[in-house]
Amino acid sequence: NTSDYTGGLVGQFEGSMTDSYATGAVDGVDYVGGLIGIVETGASLASSYAEGHVTGTGALTVGGLVGTNNGTVTTSYWNAETSGIATSNGGTGLTTAQMEDQGGFTGFDFGTKWYAPLVGVVGATPTLQGFLIALSLTINDKSKAYDTGRYSEGYDVTYNGFVGGDTVNNLGGSLVFSGASLLSTNVGTYAITASGYTSDKYSFS
Repeated sequence: NTSDYTGGLVGQFEGSMTDSYATGAVDGVDYVGGLIGIVETGASLASSYAEGHVTGTGALTVGGLVGTNNGTVTTSYWNAETSGIATSNGGTGLTTAQMEDQGGFTGFDFGTKWYAPLVGVVGATPTLQGFLIALSLTINDKSKAYDTGRYSEGYDVTYNGFVGGDTVNNLGGSLVFSGASLLSTNVGTYAITASGYTSDKYSFS
């Protein structure tokens, strides 16, 4: 790439941006950043990160997150290992291990904006909740003849929403069932719920 002002998400940035990230490699000449090439005067960046490899062939600024910063950068991070860049004009450099740990991302809203990295999954990093694919899980109805005992034949689930050949094997965690039906012995209709799966690609309903 022979361009100046090159970034993994934005080359030349004006305005305000929060909750963003870039994972791809970035290759430019001058003013090159893993996320943004140059943050212009008055612009602000917050709660964002980059982890791709960054290359700048010119003599001017190159950064793991931001190439040149004339604005404000807060609570933002880059992978100082995978980027190959130890410095940035804004942001905090993290190790790969720290990038895989929710605790490394001080200032991120993991309640409503971000999903935390999957625990124990190599290469997992925070994912924006709005980008996840909806996956519905429907617990199939079960019944038994009344005999004073609890239902003990197990439960199964129908999935709707997998893409790209994914199956339940692409989900983290394990499915756990809970609800009144697990302990009930009297005749009646009982609700049961399922939880326990994790994913940096799917949201569950």
